[in-house]
Amino acid sequence: MSVNNDDVLRVTAKMHMGVVDIQNVFHIQAQGTGTLGDAAAVSAIALRLDDAYANMVAQLSDNLQFDTIEVFNVTQDAPMDEVTWPTLVDGDVVSDQLPTQVAGLVRFTTNVARSQGRKFIGGVIEGDNDANGLPDTDVLTALAAFAADVLTPWLIGSGNFAFGNYNVDLTRFAEWVSPIINTIWSTLRRRRFGVGS
Repeated sequence: MSVNNDDVLRVTAKMHMGVVDIQNVFHIQAQGTGTLGDAAAVSAIALRLDDAYANMVAQLSDNLQFDTIEVFNVTQDAPMDEVTWPTLVDGDVVSDQLPTQVAGLVRFTTNVARSQGRKFIGGVIEGDNDANGLPDTDVLTALAAFAADVLTPWLIGSGNFAFGNYNVDLTRFAEWVSPIINTIWSTLRRRRFGVGS
């Protein structure tokens, strides 16, 4: 199969910490690519996510393990592939992590009202929690670099792929425009032992 112009792809970045599954779901739209083989698209998407998360590994505990990246073509209602992360295996730091519910947060604006992207990055170590209980400068810098990699213009084949929000009910894709880096920790209540997120 192949990816066609305007196809929306659902990409699930799969990780785990101990018994806690972590799944960050992204949506990507093919913009002006003509057609592109599934294998080429999946490979390029995996490399882009690998590059983005690589900005964070120096702030992540080695308890965080990178598992697979799954890609599904929402427009065609068809699975594409599930591959291992190209280079990432785990966080770089042998250190205690913050509680599993605690995460750094990057929000992404769009040009559509009430449509904002959010990506929670968990597994951050205790050493990156400053004296006031806030993310330190290293974490904020890494989150900004993560966001920049996600938003950088991205050529695959003869056109761009873009990250954004996909509204299933409206079949509307809203491309991400700019990042907002939260300067306080966010909490994902469902990310706890025995419950996936």
